[in-house]
Formats: sequence, C-alpha cells, structure tokens
Amino acid sequence: MKKRTFFLLLNALLFCFSVEASQHKPKTELELNKKIQALFPNAHVGLVIHDLERNQLIYAKQSDHYFTPASTLKLLTSYAALDYLGPKYTYQTTLKFDPKKGNVIISFSGDPSFTDAKLEQLLLALKNKGISKIKGKIILENHGYVLPFVSPGATWDTWSYYPPVSSIILNENLVSVKLQPSTLLNQSCQANLVASEDTINNAYKLTHKINTVSQQQADQSCSLEAVVDTNNAIHLSGCWPINQPNILSISLASPEKAVAQKINVLLKKLALTYPKKTIYFSEFFPANYDNKFDNDTDLEIIASIPSQPLSDLLVPVLQNSNNLYADSLHKKLGQTHFGIGDYAHGVKAQHAILAKLGIPLDLSQQFDGSGASRYNLITPNQLVALLTHLYEDKKNYPTIFNALPVSGMSGTLKKRFQNEETRLCQNKIRAKTGSLKYTSALAGYLEVNTNHHYAFALMIQGEKSKIKKIKNKEDALLAEIYHLLSSHLDG
Repeated sequence: MKKRTFFLLLNALLFCFSVEASQHKPKTELELNKKIQALFPNAHVGLVIHDLERNQLIYAKQSDHYFTPASTLKLLTSYAALDYLGPKYTYQTTLKFDPKKGNVIISFSGDPSFTDAKLEQLLLALKNKGISKIKGKIILENHGYVLPFVSPGATWDTWSYYPPVSSIILNENLVSVKLQPSTLLNQSCQANLVASEDTINNAYKLTHKINTVSQQQADQSCSLEAVVDTNNAIHLSGCWPINQPNILSISLASPEKAVAQKINVLLKKLALTYPKKTIYFSEFFPANYDNKFDNDTDLEIIASIPSQPLSDLLVPVLQNSNNLYADSLHKKLGQTHFGIGDYAHGVKAQHAILAKLGIPLDLSQQFDGSGASRYNLITPNQLVALLTHLYEDKKNYPTIFNALPVSGMSGTLKKRFQNEETRLCQNKIRAKTGSLKYTSALAGYLEVNTNHHYAFALMIQGEKSKIKKIKNKEDALLAEIYHLLSSHLDG
C-alpha cells in the first residue's frame, strides 16, 4: 500500500507541475484565437510567436500555410545582401575618358541612390580635367542588370508606382507629379510635374484628364490611372478625391532615355560642348564594335562616385520599404553570385546564401527581392526561423535590427500604435511591414517588460478592407499579444 500511495502522490505532483508549466500556453492560445476571430472573421490569418530568450514556441496558427509576404520579403533580401556583400559594400558609378577617340563613358552599376546632383558631379569632373569639348561619343554602359526590369507577378496597377530596376538609375527612376483636385465635384483636377524648369522643358511631358470625385467614389468605383510610354511621356486619367492634394511618384518606362535627356540638360548648364548630340548605349553597339570598354587599358578614370555603404542603404529598404533599393540589391546578388543580374538569379543567390547560414527556403516561392510580386509565397514559420537565426547572428543582427521601423516612432510604423488601446506597444516593436491590396503582414521583434524578446510573423490574406483599417486591426492584435505575454512573464 505504501508503494502504491507513493506513486499516486508522485503522479499527482508531476501532473500539478505539468499543469503549472503549461497553463499559460492554453490561455494565450484561447485569448489570441478569440481576438483573431473577432478582428478577422473572414480572412486567412497566420501567426507565429517565438520566445527568443527561452527558445520556446509560444503560439502558432496556420504556421506552415503559404501567404503572400508582400514587403516582409525584404527581410530575406536584406539579410542575404548584408551577409554576402558586407556592410561596407558600395555601388560605384564611374566616368571614363578615351583620349584616342575622345569618347566619354559613364558606367552605371545599379546604384539606387544615384541622383541628378551626382550626375552633375561626374560631368563637372570632366570639365575640371580641362575637357570642355567632347569630340567623340558619350556612351552609357548598362551591363549589370538584364531584363525584365519589373518583377514577374507585379500587377499592372502597381507598375505606375514601381520603378524599373535597370543598371541605369537616376532619381530612383521616378518623376514627381503634384495633383490639385478642384474644390467642386466633377470638375477637372490639375496636375503638374515637380522638377526644375529645364528638366520639364527638355526631359518629360505630362498630359492629364482627371475628374474630382467624392472619397466614396474614389474608394469604390474610380481610381487614378497612369500610362507612361517609351519616351517617358506621362498621361494621367481617371479620378482623384476632393480636398486631397498630393504629390505622387510615377515610374518612368525608359530610365536610359531619362538619363540621356538629363545629360543634355547638364551639358548646357556646365557649358560643355558636345557636337554629336546623341547619347549612345554600349549594349546597342554591334558585336564587331572595336572597343571593349571594360578591357581597354587606354581608358582614363576621371571620377567614380560611390553610394553610401550597404549598412546605410538598408535603412530605406527596411524603414521606408523602398522597392527599388531592395530589388537592386536582389539583382546585385544574382550578378555577383552567378554573373547574371536578373530576378531569377537573384532568387537563386538569396536561397544559396541563406541556406549556407542555416536557413533553408527550398519550399518557399520567390520571384523578386522587394515583395512586389504577388507570386511570392512564404510561411510564418519560415519568417520566424529567419528572424530567430538573425537574432543569434551577432555580426549581422545589430545592423538589421537598427534599420527596422520602430512602433509609433519611425519608418512605416511611425503613425501606428497611436490610440489608447495600442499605445502600450510604442517603442516595443521593430518589424518589417508588408502591404498589397487585401494583404498585410508584419514580421520582426517584440520586446516585453525589459529585454525579453520575441520573434513574430503575422500574415493576413483576404481581408476585404482598406489597408489602413487592416493595419489598425493588426495593431490591436499586437497590443493583445503584448498584454498576454507581459502577464505571462509577470505571473
């Protein structure tokens, strides 16, 4: 009897310890399931929360289901680029001179931060060298990135706001247009290019026929449409809501033509004579052209302008979710890893680099580096696995962590977590946002109490609401998560 009593007591104690150790998990699951059902009754929601300090899974819902990641995919691109290229990596845009033929060659490398001012700096270096007349040709080298310049799966209506990723990039391959709706409904909306007068007169053309409508009409039955032809002539049509003036960024169809036009403007400004007038492109030369620029030892490098280091370039990628920066890095990985700067080889390079780090992504589906493609598919588990591995990577983690938006403070999270319910999450989350129509995601790190960190991935698909409303619901869910985890640690 004594032996039997002992085992009964032991089993009872073990049961009590088991209940105490796991009592928080069912409560967390129950409360989060209720909250998700209340916020997203008709949407597909995937959520994984992992305790980084205890290496413990806290919650998982549809963790191995595939979702469209949108811009949370930039986490993969940033990590792969940082590890492979290094934090000090820079793009170089170089001006070279051929003293024999009088040619001036500008080599572009896909620098997403290259601007008018930097282009002028290059041409000024030519003048400072004592070359006031260009007797040969001005040739733009565009060898690094290949077609397509827009990722497979990027929808037609995002093309207007999604610049082409060529090696030749100037001002992010965008042009700004200021929209001024009428004060009366069904009246014309005004649109004007935002650029210097010489650029407007010589580089871009804008036509428009836009109607001023109510906000409800703009949301439900009418939208702005942008068509940009191969000469970068822009035509805007459709409608725009009343009382909402705005400055839009419109993607150019032909970056190389935009650069050529801008060079002609700058030549005149700097009093550099160029009798030939035409700007040439190296890839258009016939195969028997007798000057291979990259191997010509007679070429003199006049000036080379570096970009900021990669560690700084990751800030617009992660803070501002800049698609051009992300996809230029993506193609650069394909170019440096496999010798081919396109989307397909960028994917192969990313997966090879991350697999070597111990993050296999074989079962995911990826078509670009920015997340603009709707063909991309990834699971919440895969995102959290990457975040967990990154957290343990002492070399790369600080750079990416510091570049992520901070809840209620910076980047794409600056205007979020502002109401009474969600304010407790301010400055507690560093995460990458993701947004496409009816799709939203948020993946990153949550700090609870002091220095207790969690990795999480929240993915929402099929939520038929405006994106701002979806984001408000995301914030409410994260506030509930924060509250539950905080109670769990205090308990």
